[in-house]
Order: sequence, then structure tokens, then C-alpha cells
Amino acid sequence: MSTCTTKPKRPARTFTIGPVTRALQRVIVLAALGTTAWLLVRYASLPDTVASHVDASGQADDWAPRWSVLVLAVVMLLLSLGVAALSTRPQWFNYPLEITERTAQAI
Repeated sequence: MSTCTTKPKRPARTFTIGPVTRALQRVIVLAALGTTAWLLVRYASLPDTVASHVDASGQADDWAPRWSVLVLAVVMLLLSLGVAALSTRPQWFNYPLEITERTAQAI
């Protein structure tokens, strides 16, 4: 059994992202930036313990330290930036099939 260490050369992307997709990406990144900025501004006024989970009736059933909201904000920000950046480089994706000139634009 041999393992190939080089990635196969994939065809270049010949399409552009549509205006709706581009706008949605910007809105998501701006929302993540805005939420993170708001949390940073309001951090000092948060209680020492914050609700970290609520049940189906809306009652808090788990608690966490105040700094946990910063972890969630950073994760949200990194994910939104990462997805936006990755969507401009589809050749980095690990597709379950071989990408050829014939199938490249359909995927």
C-alpha cells in the first residue's frame, strides 16, 4: 500500500462568487466582528457567572465563568473569517472524488 504525498493538480476556478453570496459573507463577518466588539465593551458589566445553557422552556440549567463568553466570541469570529476565506479557495477543500476539467465547475 503506497501513500501519495503530493496533491493532484486541480483545475482552476473559472467562476466568480455571486453578489448575494459575497454580501452574505460580508454580513456574517461584520456580525461576528460587531458581536465580539460589543462583548468586549460590555465585558466588565457581565456578572461573574453567566448562563451557558438553557432548556427547552428557556430556563438556565448550566452556568459558566464570565470569560467563557470571550471564548465563544473568538470561536465565532475565527469560524466566520475562516469560512469566508476558504470559500475563495475551493482548491483547498478535500473532495471525496477526483476533480477533473469536466467535473470542476459542477462541484
